[in-house]
Amino acid sequence: MSPSAETSTHGPGPNTGELRKLGAGVELGRYTLLRRIAAGGMAEVYTARIEGIEGFEKKVAIKKILPQFSMNKRFIDMIVDEAKIAVTLTHPNIAQVYELGLEGDTYYIVMEYVDGRPLNRLLQKVDIGGTEKLDLEHAVHIVGEVAKGLHHAHIQKDARGNPLNIVHRDVSPQNILLSYAGQVKVIDFGIARAAGRVAHTSVGVIKGKLRYLAPEIAVGEEPDARSDVYCCGIVLFELLTGEAMFAPRTDLEAIELASKAIVRSPRLSNPEVPADLEDIVLKALRRERSERYSSAKELYGDLRRFLNHHHPAYVGSELGDRMQQLFKPEMEEDRQLDEVAERIVLEVRQKRAEPQGPERRSSAVAVSADPSPGQATSPSYKQLVTRSIEIVPGSSGSAEAESPDRGAASEAPTIALDTENEPSFSGAAKPSTATSAAGSMGARRMSILFGGMFLGALSVLFAVWLGFSSANSGGASEAVTPSEKVEPAPSVGSVRIRIEPPELEGEVQVFVDGKPHSSGTDREVKLELSLVPHQVDLYAEGWELPRPLSFTPEAGQSLVLEARFEPLGTIVVSGEYKEVKSSGGIVVGGSVRNVPLGVDVEVRVSRERGGDYVETVRLSDMQRERKLQVPEYRAPRPGQIKVTAYPESKVYVDGRLRGTTPFNAPASAGRHTVRIEAPDGRKKEVVLDVPPGKAAGYHYQWPRR
Repeated sequence: MSPSAETSTHGPGPNTGELRKLGAGVELGRYTLLRRIAAGGMAEVYTARIEGIEGFEKKVAIKKILPQFSMNKRFIDMIVDEAKIAVTLTHPNIAQVYELGLEGDTYYIVMEYVDGRPLNRLLQKVDIGGTEKLDLEHAVHIVGEVAKGLHHAHIQKDARGNPLNIVHRDVSPQNILLSYAGQVKVIDFGIARAAGRVAHTSVGVIKGKLRYLAPEIAVGEEPDARSDVYCCGIVLFELLTGEAMFAPRTDLEAIELASKAIVRSPRLSNPEVPADLEDIVLKALRRERSERYSSAKELYGDLRRFLNHHHPAYVGSELGDRMQQLFKPEMEEDRQLDEVAERIVLEVRQKRAEPQGPERRSSAVAVSADPSPGQATSPSYKQLVTRSIEIVPGSSGSAEAESPDRGAASEAPTIALDTENEPSFSGAAKPSTATSAAGSMGARRMSILFGGMFLGALSVLFAVWLGFSSANSGGASEAVTPSEKVEPAPSVGSVRIRIEPPELEGEVQVFVDGKPHSSGTDREVKLELSLVPHQVDLYAEGWELPRPLSFTPEAGQSLVLEARFEPLGTIVVSGEYKEVKSSGGIVVGGSVRNVPLGVDVEVRVSRERGGDYVETVRLSDMQRERKLQVPEYRAPRPGQIKVTAYPESKVYVDGRLRGTTPFNAPASAGRHTVRIEAPDGRKKEVVLDVPPGKAAGYHYQWPRR
């Protein structure tokens, strides 16, 4: 998520009071809230920080569900559904979702923090006809990156290989984040449609922003990946023109305009849009799905080819430079607000560290203990989603049936933790019927399924929490005496990464959270990491890992992940050349290494004479290495220009007087401008294309006066 400053910076006093009011310094599970960056009708978004061992810190974004919605079972099912979908999506162009948490009665989603602004804020900043302008290459790059992220979501499959059929359904500028480094990320798969989801969308119910609806959604048909392609077309149109494609006055008019899908050419509003880019926009916006791009990947391919042809030197960091230019005041404001938020956090922690009376200290332990870095978190925190979850609707089993005052709690779903490549375990921990003074944990009947082999140890920890909670609330359960010893929870988790495919040879370099960790030729990497979100990148010469591994280790469990590399190719340039440039891969001397397979790569070779030689190369699994022979420059054979005119006229070729008619003279192959001039001063100009070794002629009869 990106910042959107809501607090003014008129001095430290007002900032401090306002930020305190908005939650700065509040502990939410393992996270410390810093400041609110956005607020909507159902949730608030905060920047937050998580701390671990050895001074480890990570900044995240937290979407905190408003209290009135936390009591709505259907809404919470949708939130769980959103997390279940989004947590499976790991791609550079999708903002990563790390987990879904529950603290007391507050549900929240922990997401990747993107330091930047949403695309709608950029559209507000630029004006096609004004002083600020968004270059076409930025618009093409943004939508191309969005298409890449969407394609990743569209092709996701479950553990059995069945397509998940994820469709975003709400691709709009508000859901596209642009970082100050030039990254483009899609957010908010909250209304994404996937097979087997918990909160099913009713047939005929329209979801999404009405200005960005695909025609099939507007008429109540089932959307697919091409529906997201259409929305990408709307966003691209608006970026190129600075105008809304549809400007409805009412919701009904918006649905009618979307269903008809009558679009206009972007060149009518912005004549600088090239014809080939116009073709891309209009193809994405075809009303019939069968006439659109068949996939977001196909749309990305055409956009990438446009950039390679018109702006071959363009790189994504140029978008970051533009963002920093446009949002310089906002960046400074964010910096000042962050400083104030950090001071508030420090003050809160210092106050918490002051000596307190025994009774008050006991309450702090039972309800909101402040975890030390790398240790177990507060007992009142429940982690509901890590990588994947399974929702089992209905009551929580016989243990719940024994409770005499079940009430509405019997409707709560059972939420089972599950980790890919790990065995399934069963066994439910019976919830307490006691209610704390705050009414937070006891009121929420929620069964957490723990691993069988760890059930004994976890039961002891659960009993400790149960005792503290009952003692604090006056319940019937017995408190644990100080003489009882409980082993501290592990502060690190074990992670094993298997490297595939077997034919990958040579050294693999491992980077953890952007820092070098190790390198070697082993096909399995073993890591011991703190219990916080991590990102692991692996590099191997001649191979590519499509995306980094993002995960959160768990205490007492060994997480097994697979890093499946894809092969890269090499283009070797031979012949006469001065310099080699390429739109893909890495240029090293006279070769281009680490070239992606199945992608058109434009190789431009500068020669000593005769200009550049350009060739488009596409490597494949069958041909991972290609030799590119640069042909020797040969000047084309000259042709001739023949001109006749009556009466006799002067002949100018490319602005120079070359003779009079009848005119017949050699000329270089190519396009030439020929002008004839009559004795009375009349002039006539034409353009002739002279083919190599052949003549191009022109005859003209001056009309009588």
